Amino acid sequence: MVPIFLYVAAMGQFMTGHFELNLMDGVHSTGHYIGVMGISLGTLGVGFCLQWNWLAVGLLTAYYGLLVIWTYYCAVCPKKSNDMRIVTRASKICIGIELVMFNVYAVILAVTCYASGQNEGNVFTSPFI
Repeated sequence: MVPIFLYVAAMGQFMTGHFELNLMDGVHSTGHYIGVMGISLGTLGVGFCLQWNWLAVGLLTAYYGLLVIWTYYCAVCPKKSNDMRIVTRASKICIGIELVMFNVYAVILAVTCYASGQNEGNVFTSPFI
């Protein structure tokens, strides 16, 4: 199962980057959101890799929690205002939440890669040992 999730995550990365979010073109927006769903679905590989232990559940909770926070905040934040500082601040907060989410994704991907194969299920597998 883990290689399938890694493949889905890789294809999600490709589609997200290839189809930039463009609200003027429906095809690009659809491709971008399918890529984001692929990335999010690909994170579940860490659960199968670590046999759903505390580390896997914690990482997935952090990722999906940030995804929900980011979705909610970007939906309710002001997109138009006479004061440019308000829109700029809201945009920076959205980008900041997204960057934290990408860092959690990078940790999930590293843990999945290092703990799969013969190390599957080993919480203490580390590239630094």
